[in-house]
Amino acid sequence: MQISLSAASFSSPRGWPARAVAVPKSNSQWLSSWLPLERSASCSRAVARETSSAAAAAAAAGVALASSRCRAAKVGRRAGAPWDSFFGSSPVKVPSSTNETMEALKGSIEVAVKGGLPRVDVELPSGLRLGVENVMDPLVLSEGEVGTEQISQADRELARLFLAMFKAVNKNLTIAFRTSSLAAAAKEKWGAKVGNARIVSLGKGSSSKSSFAAGSSVSGDSLARSLQATADTKTGAGFLVVVAPRKEHLKLVADLSNEVGSKTCIFLLNARLRGRSKPDALRDDLAEQYNAVFHARLVGSRGEGLVYRALQDGSSPWVVARRELPKTVATELWQSIEEPSSDRLQTEFPS
Repeated sequence: MQISLSAASFSSPRGWPARAVAVPKSNSQWLSSWLPLERSASCSRAVARETSSAAAAAAAAGVALASSRCRAAKVGRRAGAPWDSFFGSSPVKVPSSTNETMEALKGSIEVAVKGGLPRVDVELPSGLRLGVENVMDPLVLSEGEVGTEQISQADRELARLFLAMFKAVNKNLTIAFRTSSLAAAAKEKWGAKVGNARIVSLGKGSSSKSSFAAGSSVSGDSLARSLQATADTKTGAGFLVVVAPRKEHLKLVADLSNEVGSKTCIFLLNARLRGRSKPDALRDDLAEQYNAVFHARLVGSRGEGLVYRALQDGSSPWVVARRELPKTVATELWQSIEEPSSDRLQTEFPS
């Protein structure tokens, strides 16, 4: 039976759950709903004339749509949408659950791909597991320190959603993890679902497995060549998803962004470019280049504040909202064109 993301069995309650919500083993079936590229109607008629099957037409449509817009698009400063300056007070639905967060994320990525944005930044709260593998965490701060294993799982689950969304063009998709051990864990968890996508690592890990099993370790130059080799033969389009990079990997990403050009669409997942109290020249520069297509960050000592931005058709402001915990329903406090400053957030939500 097909299970949709909106199914009642996966809805987080309005209160504050005492623990993560268990997810049935069949939960992987609902990943089929994360296929916006396959369902994009734009340009489909033109593509269909050049292909012999509906499946091939859908895949080509996804690539052609992104690549044609990527060529013309320029990376916006501050990672804002070009129409931001025209909004007044725009209605924005702020998510109150992990389920709602995932639905909003899906919608934002659809808008980004249709708009051909070549540089995309996505951020979710650290360690927020999405129910892809076993449990779905509530949209609240964890009690105590979040463990490394949980953070790695949360990052991997987010990457898994992108693998599902780009299923139609996965032969042009590369997903890069920090280490070979993280890449190996992803390949093991995803199995045959990897399809023709390439799973690689950006550095050495602790895994003793072979480089093939663990995910190839690549340098910036070899990754650029690989992206060019796996790009669509007609359009030159390719897709790179970089999962939770750290500073040493962000330097590689910065160099790569300049080398591959806008035909390769790069998605940064949980790169933590924003929301820092101390300056970081590299992250600040990347934050200027990469559009904050989706950003959900809990602030305050108890996570009572939510900083939120979701790219949507029309205006896409930053929103700051307050939750009266243990309830997770958020009340909007203000909107802004620019990302809210750390000083203002600290004043509103003392940590």
